[in-house]
Amino acid sequence: MKNLFLLLSFAAFTCPAMAQSEPPGETVTDTVSFVSRPQDSLCNYIFRTEDCSPSSIIKNAANETNKNLKEIAVIAWTFNAGGCGKGWTRAMLNFNGINTIPQNAVITKAELMLRGWTNPAVASTVGNSYYPGSGYNSSGTNEIVIKRIKQSFSYPTVTWNTQPATDTPEVVTRPSQKQYGDDLQVDVKKLVQDMVTKQEFYGFMMMLQVETLYRSFGFHSCFAEDSANRPQLLITYTTNSVTVNNTINHNHLDIYPQPATDAVNIEFTANNDAEVHYQLYDMRGAGVRRGSVDAVNGRNQIQLQLSGLPSGVYVFTMTDGYTQIRERIIKQ
Repeated sequence: MKNLFLLLSFAAFTCPAMAQSEPPGETVTDTVSFVSRPQDSLCNYIFRTEDCSPSSIIKNAANETNKNLKEIAVIAWTFNAGGCGKGWTRAMLNFNGINTIPQNAVITKAELMLRGWTNPAVASTVGNSYYPGSGYNSSGTNEIVIKRIKQSFSYPTVTWNTQPATDTPEVVTRPSQKQYGDDLQVDVKKLVQDMVTKQEFYGFMMMLQVETLYRSFGFHSCFAEDSANRPQLLITYTTNSVTVNNTINHNHLDIYPQPATDAVNIEFTANNDAEVHYQLYDMRGAGVRRGSVDAVNGRNQIQLQLSGLPSGVYVFTMTDGYTQIRERIIKQ
């Protein structure tokens, strides 16, 4: 078994799909783990209000967008300061790298890490509603329901009225335990597995399990000034691939120098003569280099030009039509 660890803090990218049929050979299990963080454009919360006064500036909140907020929260409360008797919020998150997981992968671990908001919270003047000594415990607990979003939508412009559809199953968290700084670590393995299997990479919806007043639970968003407080998703998955009779495999791949400047050398051993295709993806997930080579049985080399590309982390993929290899390339 081969164990790889990748730290992905770059944008989601899409890699070519593996072929469905493979020649006979030895089955090798690869285990891959990575930490994914959301892009700023993939983090938002929506809200709506009721019982607003004619002069309220948020009486049409269900049609308004929110962005660049340093908090995400699920709230059912009064919005008296805004001139509205009731208001609700829901949050949405999407993470980098999930759509690079092969469709046939088995998700063995997926943990959503949320850092509790700090005092004073912007979205709520009372922080979390449920904890020992809270004046709002009589309103009930504030568990969060996390669902998988199953349709495409625009994170920067989404509103309550245009929120996307979600799917079952769902995950229910514990209630909050303190007013501020209450971090959550949630098992979302089933949700991520469905994202990968169904190829629907649209993110998570978060809402109160019971959306009656007075309940709130909040966290730092992907716009948090301290990047350590931003949401994270820790994923481990396994894939089975047949490599002995394939052309390429991870065991005989070398990429150097790392970091690279103007060019990088990719050396690999081919088990037979075949055409091999490769591509390089940037942090936004866009393909910036691609090509193919007629590999011969034995050692082969590709020199990939990086001149003109900005500094950063890139993902190099190579496939022979049966096996796909992914590796990082760092350009200075």
